[in-house]
Amino acid sequence: MASTSKATDRKTEIVEGFSAMPSAIDLSQEILDEIVGHLHDETETLQILSVVSSSFLPICRALLFYSLRLGFDNCALWDSRLRDCQTIGFAIKDVELRVAGFQDEEERYLLNLLDRVAGPIKLTLCNPPQYSAAFWTDMPVSLQQTIARIIARPIVQSITAIKFMNIPISLFLGMRNCQRLELVYCSFATPDVPTPDPGPKSSVNALLVSESQSLYAKTQQPLYEFVGHSAFPLDVTNLSRLHVELFPENVERVRHLLSVCAQSLHRLSFFIRGATASVRHLPALQVLEIKLDITHYSLHPQLMHSVLSAFLHTLESLRASPDEGLQARDHHLPNLTEIYIPTTIVPSYFQQVPQKFWADLNALLTGLSPIRVRIVAMCLDEKREKMPDLRVFLPTLERTGRLTLTNEYWGTLSNSRGNYLGRLAVERMC
Repeated sequence: MASTSKATDRKTEIVEGFSAMPSAIDLSQEILDEIVGHLHDETETLQILSVVSSSFLPICRALLFYSLRLGFDNCALWDSRLRDCQTIGFAIKDVELRVAGFQDEEERYLLNLLDRVAGPIKLTLCNPPQYSAAFWTDMPVSLQQTIARIIARPIVQSITAIKFMNIPISLFLGMRNCQRLELVYCSFATPDVPTPDPGPKSSVNALLVSESQSLYAKTQQPLYEFVGHSAFPLDVTNLSRLHVELFPENVERVRHLLSVCAQSLHRLSFFIRGATASVRHLPALQVLEIKLDITHYSLHPQLMHSVLSAFLHTLESLRASPDEGLQARDHHLPNLTEIYIPTTIVPSYFQQVPQKFWADLNALLTGLSPIRVRIVAMCLDEKREKMPDLRVFLPTLERTGRLTLTNEYWGTLSNSRGNYLGRLAVERMC
């Protein structure tokens, strides 16, 4: 009985303590942000902290509801929650729409709840992980129309589409305020008849396209196959950031695209897959990113040789040829200040990279003074002691003081946002 009495007294103290806690905490906003910011991936802790004090509530709400994952099975629920608690709509910044299984009624809920999101938002279109790629032609017409209406909304400032096949090229003509378009292994339906001029095009500041050679088929084409075509939906004359994967099949289209946006491009990212393109005559370019994937071709020596040769050839295009004079690079790339090389490494395959490649790379990068070189080496092995030190392979560049090398390890990187939809009742977040 005594122990029961003590437990009851303790519960009473907790309740009285919470009821006596002031509604606000006398700390600066910077300190509160610092405290809560360290808990960004601690969902349960954020849920509890959100009801401790009104000072913590807005910060916790912004983290808990930053990302919203929508599917056919929860649209009605989130429509109800946003209708009952409108403040949540101001916290949502990242919306992932999983398109599989939608019916007419769920689409209605989807449009209603997005009306209550203040924006701006990043929109991701994809299928759930257990599904394969999403085929546009297999979707109900009503869902196709709903997606087109969502893309056209002013709150959508960034769009990412993942594994969408046979998309009509005209879909992105409706973008109104989108500044960033990312397409990950997407393809577009090839028109059966010549497409007339579609009129005004959508303007974007950043275009990031990841492709694979398997996308180059007769019935479907990657986005770059439409570059220079009247059906191309984007105005890229003011493009400031571009990410491309270079294959022999798309290199000519990419070169044409670079010529169109040459005067505005500030950051150019290459993922070289056996082809290269010159980066000269880009007067606004500030950062050149060239991804070096040592692991992907480790078991195929001929392919690795092709990729490494193309990688070096891209760097060689930065140098002046003897007949151009020593100031040619400064004339063609006057604003280039950094070369960024993200590198993927599997230690057991690392020895297969020819020593001559490292010697050539060391000489090329050293000769590109005063451009800074930043290398991020991601090791696909949690045993850090096996990670090769790339400084050993770039000794001359290391001595110049222009090399910044960072090692990262597979399994230690985490999603910076996570899933913050939580189990806390919505009324506690209002």
